[in-house]
Amino acid sequence: ETIRSTVGELETSNEELKSSNEEMMSMNEELQSANQELTTANEELNGKVAEVRQVYTDLANFIRSTQIATVVLDSDLRLRTFTPEAQTMFRFVPADQGRRIDDIGTDLRIEELMRDLRDTVGTEREIETEYDSRDGDRVWKARIVPYARSGGLTGGIVFTLVDITDLRHLAREAERQTDAARR
Repeated sequence: ETIRSTVGELETSNEELKSSNEEMMSMNEELQSANQELTTANEELNGKVAEVRQVYTDLANFIRSTQIATVVLDSDLRLRTFTPEAQTMFRFVPADQGRRIDDIGTDLRIEELMRDLRDTVGTEREIETEYDSRDGDRVWKARIVPYARSGGLTGGIVFTLVDITDLRHLAREAERQTDAARR
């Protein structure tokens, strides 16, 4: 009787172990399925990261090849980013990110620039104009446009500056020669 009782208990324990084993095998299959889903999602994510890296590299090369001074500001006119060429007229350092543009040293007449930047933020319209340096030796053609975000929203300003000092000198010289020819 004791042996039968023990055998019965062992059979019951064995059944419980079989049931637990089946549950663990079922959980293992679920984990393997979840792992496969995560692996697939990770592969897709790695593909997207590679695409973003390629787009970033393309954009960085495009910006470098244009050699145009470009400055990106947020809607409070705080510096977000800039191209190396912008450092020819602003005294930018990486620590300037987040500072207001009028707190950063520049060779431009900052009052005129600030007026146009505020106007673009307020009206969201593009402005094309020229700015002289403080000493009057240099002239830059500027284009100020709203920073376009997805969904048609604006999130600041992007402005570009191109040195046109030589062009202005050539235009003045052409005017002088034209006047001389008329005389």
